Amino acid sequence: MNPTSQTGGQLSRYSLMVVAICCLAGIVEGFDYAAAAFAAPFIGRAWDVSNALIGIIFTAAGLGAILGNIFLAPLGDRWGRRPAIIFNLLLTALATCAGGLATSIEMLALTRLVCGIGVGGLYPNLIALGLEYLPTRHKALGAVIIACSMPVGLSISGFISGSLGATYGWPSIFYFSAFISAIVAIGCLALLPESPQYLIRFERHRAKAHEIMGKAFPDADQQLLDAASTQPAADIRKEGIIEKFTSLVSEKHRTTTLLIWVITFLTMCMNYFFSGWLPTALSKEGMDISAATRALSVFTIGGLAGSLITSKAQTRFSPAAALSSCYVIAALGLLFLGQIALKDGPLLLIAMFFVGWGIFGGQFSLVVITGRYYSAEIRSTGIGAATAIGRLGGMAISLLGGVLLASNLKVSLIFVGLSAPALIALFAIFGLWSLTSRDKKAEYQTAT
Repeated sequence: MNPTSQTGGQLSRYSLMVVAICCLAGIVEGFDYAAAAFAAPFIGRAWDVSNALIGIIFTAAGLGAILGNIFLAPLGDRWGRRPAIIFNLLLTALATCAGGLATSIEMLALTRLVCGIGVGGLYPNLIALGLEYLPTRHKALGAVIIACSMPVGLSISGFISGSLGATYGWPSIFYFSAFISAIVAIGCLALLPESPQYLIRFERHRAKAHEIMGKAFPDADQQLLDAASTQPAADIRKEGIIEKFTSLVSEKHRTTTLLIWVITFLTMCMNYFFSGWLPTALSKEGMDISAATRALSVFTIGGLAGSLITSKAQTRFSPAAALSSCYVIAALGLLFLGQIALKDGPLLLIAMFFVGWGIFGGQFSLVVITGRYYSAEIRSTGIGAATAIGRLGGMAISLLGGVLLASNLKVSLIFVGLSAPALIALFAIFGLWSLTSRDKKAEYQTAT
């Protein structure tokens, strides 16, 4: 039982502190994950290596993130969110620092692989912990803000890294990111509390869980707090990673899990294509690089706006209905982009804004819904597995996008074709919607 499901749910200062720490951790992980991207031009000149070889370090980080989603994210369900977050912060800090000491592409790729593993293990646990400290009416918005923190960190890093690399050399970018991550890890060690929903599953931690819930949800009825902190104990540490993943595809969760995986896969395919190939695609249509880059910026701005607005809509309407709107907007925006707006500068920017709204809004809102579908015992595992599936889709489209753009296929047709994943995802959301409509209490864990 979660007291936030039975109260108006005022956001306490204690809960706000936890969310702020999770956002800060996400921002510094954006620093770590982006360090190689911003150091790449300096590394290429210093080592006289081709872009193809430098691309290995990006692939290593992406592969590491998938491994972290699969193998480290579930540790939050088994050992607690707090130790999982601190461990992954320290892991990425050490790997990033080691990257600054690298003397070859192979050595740097290995450090980026480890850094990616840490990032993949951290992200789902930040979302899970944030959800568990937010009252029901604030869950969607708060979790989306945490989910957006890593891209925000990546953007901030871009403003800092250029000056660092030019003044002190490319290793300084890695050292700076590692130092900030280590500081935040120490801050988490001092200030970040454990999830009360995790603690109440252990008899010896019941008093602590009750104390934390009282701070986090001061307007909750005392009887509800007492009931929540005296529910049957369970030693969830006996469950290993395999058992956690088995739970995701058990009879209770199987259909929901598969639908979430399909939606996440398709969403990140679209996102990775635009994030990675949009400037190249627009350049192929004769647009200059500055205008193409501006279109990508508008795409990102639209995504942030769509994420925030969709998160608010989740609290006023059905979460599935709010998510559905994103894919309708994405599909219409892609059709408008491919058929009408591609050759018109102002219309192109309008189209990019709404395409970003639909794709980014869908991706971040889906993370929130994924976290709320699964109970606390498998929440980090569920978010991690879905993110890993999505990253596989992103890696696939990164390769396919290059093939499509190298062919004689018109860019306008590629954009129109990308509306198909949005429409397929929309039908999958209708499947989720039918599940929750049929038995809202059984699957959709709004009380956790």
